[in-house]
Amino acid sequence: MNIYLLPRKKGKYLLYSKEFQVEPLRRRRPAKPNDSEQSDRRSRLLNLIKSGYKTATAPRERSEKLLKEMRELSQITVYYPANLSEDKACDIYHHIIQSQIKKHKRWLIVDGALLPLSAIFSLIPGPNVLMAYLAWRTLMHYKTKKGGERAAFDLEICFVKDHQLETLFEIVNRRFVFSRAGKIKAIGEEIG
Repeated sequence: MNIYLLPRKKGKYLLYSKEFQVEPLRRRRPAKPNDSEQSDRRSRLLNLIKSGYKTATAPRERSEKLLKEMRELSQITVYYPANLSEDKACDIYHHIIQSQIKKHKRWLIVDGALLPLSAIFSLIPGPNVLMAYLAWRTLMHYKTKKGGERAAFDLEICFVKDHQLETLFEIVNRRFVFSRAGKIKAIGEEIG
């Protein structure tokens, strides 16, 4: 699997893999309200809430998918900007992975602690959505943490310099670049 160490502003980096990207949400015009159908209004409201949730959690979902799927890999290739040394790229990669492990471990503890408390809501008639959500999030944090631990310690990692990422680094870190978005998009299309 190919993973790219993408530069961001102020010396920060992001792990990117094309295989685990969330599809962008398509914007739709809201349909005209129809007073005769109450259920149609309710389903539109639920769709609106669902799309808002997906928009808010898209960055988290990308990193979770990437780390979760690393549990099943044996080798990855990390492409990094050519202006970095291999040791620096390795340090950045491990720092990102370690911070993700730490974050998911913390949330695993929080969601796991709240899970038994959500059983109180079982007394209320109807589905216990809070308990289902907390159980799902606890499982996802566990899988992501395990994938991160595998990515940090067990995988065979090959680091490769990429000159396109060096160009991206220069574009991102310059104060003023004419047509910055277009240049970044062109580099993204070349990388794949």
